[in-house]
Amino acid sequence: MAKVLQLYNIFGAATERTMLEVPLALAQRGHDMTFAAETIADDAPEVTQRVLGLERIHVEPAEDIGAQMRAIAEQPPAIDESFDLVHGHFGPRALHAARYLHRGVPTLITTYGYDVSRLLRDPCWAERYRWMGERGATFVALSESMAQTLRACAVPVDRVEVIPLGIELPRWVYEPQPCNATFLFVGRFVDKKAPDDAIQAMATIRGRGVKATLKLIGSGDPVEEQRLRELVESLGLASAVEFVGRVPYDALAEAMRHATALVTPSRVAEDGDAEGCPMVLMQAQAVGTPVITTRHSGNPEALPSEAQRFVVEERDATALADAMNAKLNFKPDERAQLQQAGRRWIESRFDISQTVERYDALYRRLVDP
Repeated sequence: MAKVLQLYNIFGAATERTMLEVPLALAQRGHDMTFAAETIADDAPEVTQRVLGLERIHVEPAEDIGAQMRAIAEQPPAIDESFDLVHGHFGPRALHAARYLHRGVPTLITTYGYDVSRLLRDPCWAERYRWMGERGATFVALSESMAQTLRACAVPVDRVEVIPLGIELPRWVYEPQPCNATFLFVGRFVDKKAPDDAIQAMATIRGRGVKATLKLIGSGDPVEEQRLRELVESLGLASAVEFVGRVPYDALAEAMRHATALVTPSRVAEDGDAEGCPMVLMQAQAVGTPVITTRHSGNPEALPSEAQRFVVEERDATALADAMNAKLNFKPDERAQLQQAGRRWIESRFDISQTVERYDALYRRLVDP
């Protein structure tokens, strides 16, 4: 088994907990994990493995990125030990990983979203990725869409792998329930997740005389949340839109089961930030809730072919409303067929045990090619 150094920005943050689950599962298979992070979250889970600190490496735009990366790579590694493999989480971990790659240690970088969308708008970062890939680093993308962006912008084609993140299926039990003309939005209140588009779509639905409601599960910056509340008031939706706040997994699964559909209207943010492939798309379908989403990053890849007609363009609240209205008009057998197709799709492609298996195989291949 391999001795692996896992590199993080924030270790154990609630919003990034999934990217910790896979290494911990790999540790149970016998891999020897050491975690190192620039910050350790206050609510980080207790683990039996070592958790060490990292100093942040700051970089500025440079005319010669190759020279910049060589200078970084030639510095002593942050953790002066021998490792069989270094696995960085998010693209900027390439800076620390470069010091191990320079010394012949197999290196892996998993990308999750912004580090493929917003970060690669900067040609300096594209060149840093390319520098790593040309020297043998492997990049993992969560979706084929992300992989295509990496290949087109930065990384050599043969250095890109696709491994979707999965969910723990036993936690998300398939128990379809009667729906009650309620739609869910689940996520942080940030630009790329577009809660305002879900609100606008609900205004369109209500304007057509449909008595549906929308629950917003999640939270965000207080200023942004206040903006959303003011939008709801201005559209006359105070009785139709509920701000639920954050809820535990069990309550989330139950809310999903009783919803007509999950609405995930992701979009490219003004600063270029984008999703990888939102976990809520997998969670909802696993418990039996159909989803509506946008043609954005890896989102469509989370839906089976039977549900692709409910993938709409970004920033199109009218198309979103049309899809929501179609869900409301489903006959019971049509809904059941879509629910079953969604669950089968998640079981076949987004089971976390498959994610762990694929990383295990990749680790072994990199360590012993």
